[in-house]
Formats: sequence, C-alpha cells, structure tokens
Amino acid sequence: MTTEEQIDFFFKPESIALIGASPNPEKLSCTILENLLKMGFQGNIYPINPGYQEIRGLKCYPASNEIKDKIDIAIFAVPASTVLEILNGPVENIKGAIIVSSGFREIGPEEKEMEVRLKEILKTKKIRLWGRIALGSTIQLQKWIHFFYKQR
Repeated sequence: MTTEEQIDFFFKPESIALIGASPNPEKLSCTILENLLKMGFQGNIYPINPGYQEIRGLKCYPASNEIKDKIDIAIFAVPASTVLEILNGPVENIKGAIIVSSGFREIGPEEKEMEVRLKEILKTKKIRLWGRIALGSTIQLQKWIHFFYKQR
C-alpha cells in the first residue's frame, strides 16, 4: 500500500466525528461543525458529546464507539488530558485524528510527556495523526479549506 493510499481518507473522508461537539458559538467545535455544514460536506458528520442528544439537527453520540460506522477522521476539540482518556478507550472505528486541543508540549515538560504518550497510543491503535497538534490544521475535502475559523 502506497503512502498516498494510507492517507487518502484525510483528503476524501466519507465520515467525520467531532469529539467535544457543542452548540455554543463561543466554542471552537461549534465553528468547526458550522463550517462543515456550510461547505456542504457530503459524508456523515457525527457530533460526539455525552451532554447532548442532538446538535444542529444531527444525532449526538456519547462516545465514538457508539457509532457503528468507520470514522475516517475524528476531530478532537477537547482538553489534552481528555484526548488521552478517549484514545485509551475503545476507538477501533477511528482511522485518523486531527487534534486541535492545546495543553501538550507548548505548556511544559509534563505536558510534553503527555504528547509522547499520545503518539504511543496512536501508534498502538494504528490511528493516523494529521499534522501537528495545533489549531489551524487544514484538510482537503475536494479542495483546501480552513474549517477551524469562522467564515464571513
């Protein structure tokens, strides 16, 4: 399998899970969800947050393992420690991850160790990570877009 085949799902995802989804317009996850809907993403969008039944008319799931389909991309918009907690659980249906959480190596030595553990978990669970762990990642959904910023 070529490298291109191994990461093709990042460029043409059929499903995206938004972990930490929120209807609160002050939250980054709300902006991401709004932009996915505005751009007309044709695949399945799965908001994940145990605190909600639905967000923007989409069923909201308590955890990724509640979704029976394969998740091409899981966008993590939760605190860094929660990212590790989720990934240590049942996440076999997640192929790739984009982590927009802060609180890893940019904070200090302890958090740098958390990032090392994160990379070990991703490797063990065979989940691909897109780019650096930082806000501002881009992804090509048929074209290059920034969906982490409010659209005007």
